[in-house]
This record gives sequence, structure tokens and C-alpha cells, in this order.
Amino acid sequence: MDRMDSLLIISTRYPHEHDDISSSFVLEQVEEIRKYFNRVCVISTTPYTPRYLSAFMKPRRRRDSLARDYTYKNVEVHFTRNLVFPKKMLSASRYKKELSSIDRILQSASFSPTLIHAHFMWPSGHLGVGLKKKLGVPLFLTIHEDLDFFKRELDDQATVSMLKQVDQIIRVNRSDLDTLRKYNKNTMFIPNGFNRSIFKMIDKLKARRKLGLPNDRFITFSLGGLIKRKGFDHLINAVDQVKEMHGDIYSIIGGYGPEEKNLERQINSLKLSDHVKLLGPVPEKELSLWLNACDLFVHPSLSESFGIVQIEAMACGKPIVATKNGGSEEIVTDDRLGYIVAKQDPEALGKAIIKAKDNKWDAERILKHSRKYRWDQIAQTIASQYRASIGDEED
Repeated sequence: MDRMDSLLIISTRYPHEHDDISSSFVLEQVEEIRKYFNRVCVISTTPYTPRYLSAFMKPRRRRDSLARDYTYKNVEVHFTRNLVFPKKMLSASRYKKELSSIDRILQSASFSPTLIHAHFMWPSGHLGVGLKKKLGVPLFLTIHEDLDFFKRELDDQATVSMLKQVDQIIRVNRSDLDTLRKYNKNTMFIPNGFNRSIFKMIDKLKARRKLGLPNDRFITFSLGGLIKRKGFDHLINAVDQVKEMHGDIYSIIGGYGPEEKNLERQINSLKLSDHVKLLGPVPEKELSLWLNACDLFVHPSLSESFGIVQIEAMACGKPIVATKNGGSEEIVTDDRLGYIVAKQDPEALGKAIIKAKDNKWDAERILKHSRKYRWDQIAQTIASQYRASIGDEED
């Protein structure tokens, strides 16, 4: 395989030593994409907070203050480390600072990209357009934003203008393609993927032994930030209903976020401490164990772009119960893979969980469905688009 020269990745977030979770799907894509290039430079605009201020911030922002540049294989990762203020009126100021920082990083690293791939619309897409104008190279943009955020961004005329200047837009679901093609006909669907070396099926009881989980419980697993959008309050209400018929249900929710205390109060109020557990952050190296240990993966989100963790669960042979949220319905495409129900409807969610518990699932069919989302296959599709954009068709 002939390698292309150099790829610049601009991402609103990127994993680092103190946070291996945020936008890990971008890192996983880069891990496969890098094989098509001699050199890859990732520049992340992860929000920065000085340490003396970060002590008063949320845990995620505290971890951001510790982000440091690093390299691996043929990839170098840089963080712009600019202060970020949560006011829309300061967006123009942030754009100038970030663009100046990127210029400085590129000069210091003696990096001249063959093409640019931005992940997320703001600020990455906007910065990508600025760099495209300056460097004269093709610009790709992958839009990962969840459905609600995506719609809000399209109300911003600056974002619409940005979309029109991108050479190739990639959306991680199909449902938004027609909307995006109103602004840029060069729009295509390429989903996110999963790491096949990490997510694979192992014996359920073996996984439970390693995690110290009981063998005689019906275990559902969920994962996501503990924020309103993820709908975990509706899942807890659903479990309250399910336990009346199936007292062996045990719902484990992995993740952290601002809704943790509210969810804990809800669990205690409903006397569900024996049926619902807030697990806290789940390191990626442990996630496969949790997915293999469960009987069912439940994704009660209100708004998604794709929902990659559902594919990771399927790669472990697990069926899905999810809500119609903009992403899940494109993954759970028939009842042999799982069930889709209305969002914000605990009763419907509970019924689907009971139905899933009583079903005999074909794990091999679920595994087969997941394989189309392998990162190596997805990277091959993206690389072919890269080559076409620079006139470097491989023989």
C-alpha cells in the first residue's frame, strides 16, 4: 500500500493521559487512518483551565488542565491549551486564538499537511476552513454532533457558511444527509466504528467472575455521560416497573457527570439500591468485560448522532434496547438485533426490557451485524475518499 504524505486532524476533543474517554472514537479512527499516511498530526482544541482555577471546576475540566502533548507510532498529538470562556459572544476571539495556536504548532513541528480532516463543527470545522484557505489543501469534516445539537448549530449562519466551503462532509448517520446536502452536495454517510481487538465476545460467566457480579441476576448495562440527554432517569423509572415482575433485574449504569447526585436521589427515593447501580467512569480496557457480563445493553438516550457503544455491545454479542433518538434506529435495524422504543417513555422502555429478557437471541446474527462497523473497514472507505480528493488513486 502506497502511503499518502501527511494528514492534519483537528478535533474539538482528543483523549490524553488523564482522560482516555472523551472523543475516543476519533483516536480509534486515527489509529486505523494513520496506516495510510507517512505522518499524522492531531491538534486538539480541548478547553484549557489553569490548575489553580481547575480545582473549582467539574472533574472533566480538571482533567483537561493536565492535557499534555504526546506522540505514538507515526502520530503526534498537540493541545492548543487556550482559555475557553462559555460565552457565545467570545466565539470570534476563540477562533482567532485557536487558529494562531495551530499555525504556531505546525511551524514548530515543520508539518505541512496534504489534507485536513476536522471532527465536529465548532470550532474544528471553522478552523479547518481557515486552514484550507491558507494552505490550499482539501478539507474533510466529520459531523459527530447529536441530533439536537446538530439542529441548533444549523441555525447559525456562520456554520452554514462553513459547511458550504468544506470539500467533503461526512455524517455518521443517514437521516441528516438530505439536510446537509442543501448546503453542500459533497455529503456522504460513513459511520463510526469499533475496535475489534478490544470488543469481542467472551464467556459471560467468566466476565462476571472477573467483575465480581452475581450469576443469578438479569443484568442490563448502560454507558454514557450522566447528563439529562442520556435519559438515565427514564431507565431508572423503567427498572422500578420491571422489578415488580422480574425481581432479579440489576441495571448497571457506567459514566460520570452532573446528574450523578440527582440519579442517586432518584434511586434512593424509589428504593432501588438492590436493582440499580451507578458504576462511575469505566476505563476503555474494562468496557469489554462489562459488555460481555451483561445480558442486555440499554441505551435510553434522548438525542444521538450514532451511539457507538451500541455497536461495541453488539460486537460482544449483546442485544440492544434503545430509544428513537436519531442514531440508535440506524443501528438496531430489526427485532433480531434488539428493540427501539419511544424516548422519554419509561413504560415502553420497561416493556421492551421484559420482552428482551424473555427472548432467545441469536448472538451470531448480532455479531455478524456488528462486523460492518469495524474501524479497519471504515478507515479504508475514508482513505479512498482522501485519495480521490488529492488525485492519488491507488493502483
